[in-house]
Amino acid sequence: MVKVRIPTPLRPLTGGKNEVEATASDIQSMIESLNGQFPGLKDRVCDDKGEIRRFVNIYLNEEDIRFLQGKDTPLKDGDEISIVPAIAGGCQINREFTKVDTNIRRADVREKTGWMDVEFAGDPAEIERAIDGIRKKGVIVDPIELNVVE
Repeated sequence: MVKVRIPTPLRPLTGGKNEVEATASDIQSMIESLNGQFPGLKDRVCDDKGEIRRFVNIYLNEEDIRFLQGKDTPLKDGDEISIVPAIAGGCQINREFTKVDTNIRRADVREKTGWMDVEFAGDPAEIERAIDGIRKKGVIVDPIELNVVE
């Protein structure tokens, strides 16, 4: 028997179990065994040709099987398998971001508090957005002087 760690996206197929067991001699037979116990699992792990999907990583005792023998990697009793989906996502937006340059002029950081004088250079609207982001993090921002030349 091998122990197989199931990632969160596949747990609905395993009845919520995060770990299951399978009897298998290699990775391919482990996938088949799991699919017999949990129908539909193979479709999520393998493509139409039966190959492991490129966004699914499988580890044998913390070794990536792509660097072993892939689906033909042999298994033995007590082995631990982890199925790990690759993390990807996001979206593309068509917006150009203006660069805001920062320069820390002076700073004093103590155990529980600190302060700093920061100089920003760039588009005023973008500077204001950057400062709003700092405020949202809980940082107190004192009044800002624009166009100061030393």
